[in-house]
Amino acid sequence: MLSDNINNLKIWLNANNISFIENYDLKNKSWIKAGGIIKTFITPDTEEKAIIIVKYFFENNIKFYVLGNLSNVLIRDGDILTPIINLNKLSTIKQISKNSLNFSVQAGTPISRFAIFFTKKNIYGVQGLVGIPGNVGGGIYMNSSSYNSCISDYIDNITVISKDGKLETLNKIEANFAWRYSKFHIEPKVILKAEFRFPEECLNHNSNLNEMLTKIKNHRNTFQEKKYPNLGSTFATRNIYKDISKVSFIYFIIYLLNKIFSLVFSKMPTDTFLNYRKTVIKIYSIFLKIDKKSKYGFSNRTLNCIVNQGSTSSNDAISVIRNLQNKFKKTNRLENIILDDIK
Repeated sequence: MLSDNINNLKIWLNANNISFIENYDLKNKSWIKAGGIIKTFITPDTEEKAIIIVKYFFENNIKFYVLGNLSNVLIRDGDILTPIINLNKLSTIKQISKNSLNFSVQAGTPISRFAIFFTKKNIYGVQGLVGIPGNVGGGIYMNSSSYNSCISDYIDNITVISKDGKLETLNKIEANFAWRYSKFHIEPKVILKAEFRFPEECLNHNSNLNEMLTKIKNHRNTFQEKKYPNLGSTFATRNIYKDISKVSFIYFIIYLLNKIFSLVFSKMPTDTFLNYRKTVIKIYSIFLKIDKKSKYGFSNRTLNCIVNQGSTSSNDAISVIRNLQNKFKKTNRLENIILDDIK
């Protein structure tokens, strides 16, 4: 039974001096402030310990998940007996040699700190990633991108833990990166760290990187959801309004009208434009009909973000998102990771 496995696991973790947290409450810890209680939340503080625990799980046929900042993961309510590994303590960035533009970055490194680190080094290319709430490991898994920056742009290789507990190095081509996708979606490997290699032109540029970083931060603060807990983009899409327009004629008409009026309102003061966008979301909401009893709804900033307006139940959020998938006729794959069948 899973409960017996948990007791044995705790004994093994203590014997190997691997830290863990019992009863990790997602209602306090996840970005959407909802979900169950993870009974064993494992937090190795060295790469060696991460390797040992992954090998132990594979050898003993124990299912597990590796999760980072919980900024795009929705986990069901109730007790979660499946062990979770969190690599947030592995967050070092190292220059591989003094005069090179090669850097080793551990999976638990926050993406924002990653972008700020290279900005301070005056290295151009990753500034657009600032403000993304996840870690580098999750960013590689999702191939995170924003503001013309993509985390895979300067990846040279990725170190992963394979099923046998051995380290394996994959080059950029082997990782099979695509938009919001990597091969890790279908292969059970644990991302441990990555090496980033920047060309000389990333150092020899005329850009004011600090000014660029500030502009991106300000734009995020203006146009992204800040009021309510959320998991960022719900669906992996460049334009959710365009995608939905293919579902039915009414959405097509709304899309066309929105496209025309957006050109007008985008030239007006920011507050006026945001109020217009809020109105557009309300119009879509009428037709999409989220359950009025639910405390989950659309962000006022975008249709592609579900916000928590006072619930502690992730099951309700999962229900809302699954219903939207059906209404959209599954024209979009999810960007949020939903673990509704986790034991």
